[in-house]
Amino acid sequence: EPYAGYDKVTVANNVIAFNNVLETEWGAGFTQWNGTTPTVYNNVIYGNLGVGAYADNAASTFSFSYNDVSGNFPDYDDSDAGADLWSSKGAGNIGSDPSFVSASNDVDWTNDDFTLKSSSACIDAGKTDVLDADGSRSDLGAFGGPNGSW
Repeated sequence: EPYAGYDKVTVANNVIAFNNVLETEWGAGFTQWNGTTPTVYNNVIYGNLGVGAYADNAASTFSFSYNDVSGNFPDYDDSDAGADLWSSKGAGNIGSDPSFVSASNDVDWTNDDFTLKSSSACIDAGKTDVLDADGSRSDLGAFGGPNGSW
C-alpha cells in the first residue's frame, strides 16, 4: 500500500492562497490523491492559479467540509475521477471572497495580512463542534479554531 498512513491526515484552519501550478489540471490549493482519505475542514483556499480543490479518485471517502473555496482557476475539479465528487462533499462549504485585511498576489508575503475583516463570510462559518478561543463557533482560515485569534 504505497500511501499507507495518509488516511490519518487532518488539514484544518489554514489559508492556502496565491499558489501557481503551471499544469492547471492539478490542485494548486488542495489535492486528494490516489484514494487517500484526509479530513479537511475550516480552511480558506483562495486565489490560486490552478485548481483550488482537486480530487482524482471516485472511490475515496475523504471528508471536505466547512471550507471557503473561491477565486481559484477553477475552484473545483474532479475530471479524472469519472464522477462528481464535489457536490456531495460535506456540509458548510462556501464560495465567498474571504475578505482578508490585506492580501495580494504580488509575491511579497511581507505585506499580506490574512486576518479576516469583521464583515467576512468566514467568521463563525467553521465546524459547529470546533470553537474559537473566545468560545464562539470557529472561523475559517489560519486565525480560527481553538488556537486562533483575530
